[in-house]
Amino acid sequence: MSIERIKNPHLKDHGETLTGYVVEAVKEEHLILLTRKSFRRGTPLLGITPEGRECEILTDIIHTTDGQPAEDIISGKLYQVPHVKYVTAQTLVYSRSE
Repeated sequence: MSIERIKNPHLKDHGETLTGYVVEAVKEEHLILLTRKSFRRGTPLLGITPEGRECEILTDIIHTTDGQPAEDIISGKLYQVPHVKYVTAQTLVYSRSE
């Protein structure tokens, strides 16, 4: 699936680096991220929902989809993080510029 095909109207340059997007959100459980850029565990991410709401996604707790803890997040893989209120599928995920 191409990132350009996601129907999020807020797909534009926000000054942060596009890191991936949310492919699944289970309320009060988890988010599944498909990464497009590598990063380290603990890197704070910015999620921009299809409605334009900005949400911080913490990666202090991040696992592979089979439940193994992850330190180095690799581009093109799926990862699970704790659920964040308001974040839904198709939320775009950026690494924050510090």
